[in-house]
Amino acid sequence: MITCRLAAVAKRKGFSLYRLRQITGVTYPTLLKLAHNKATRFDAAVLDKLCQALNCRVGELLVWRRRRFPRLTKRS
Repeated sequence: MITCRLAAVAKRKGFSLYRLRQITGVTYPTLLKLAHNKATRFDAAVLDKLCQALNCRVGELLVWRRRRFPRLTKRS
């Protein structure tokens, strides 16, 4: 599962979501979805703007984690 760490990275760098909206031009609902891990897709242009504003890499914002309870596969 891919999770977005926007809230943690922004807090560490001293940015609020409101300030990120002003700097990047990304809409506030989009930032909220990313910050609360509700986003189902990640737009490359949005990630580029966020990385430029926060001076970070995509790998700091997006992290892949193994699902805690993976679905069992059926045996034939």
